[in-house]
Amino acid sequence: MKPERILVVDDETALLRLFEKFLSHYGYQVDSCERATDALLLLEKAPDDYQVVVADLTMPGMSGEEMVDRMMALKPSLHAILCSGYPVSLEQWDRFAGQISFLQKPFQPKALAEEIRRVIGNTGSQAQ
Repeated sequence: MKPERILVVDDETALLRLFEKFLSHYGYQVDSCERATDALLLLEKAPDDYQVVVADLTMPGMSGEEMVDRMMALKPSLHAILCSGYPVSLEQWDRFAGQISFLQKPFQPKALAEEIRRVIGNTGSQAQ
């Protein structure tokens, strides 16, 4: 079985590298981008390759919220985990109930792996 492919988008390089390393350890294929526009291009080129996007909401240029809205328009079955140091309401994404969740920063990387597994209902890639 092919591992799930995760797209991580955050403008903090160190955090991206940490997520890449950690999620790869848990058996996920991980692509990462520091800019929302780059992440959109990846998804446009291969929408079926990605099951989950992990997105910081506060990024320069295009916000994570706008990026996720555009991504969900491209691939309505996509799951998204939104991350921010600020509280967030998910009401604007009610139409995607069960596909979009939120993690308050700071969080432990293991919490991210567990949330990914929860949103995609995956029992194959298990956190250890």
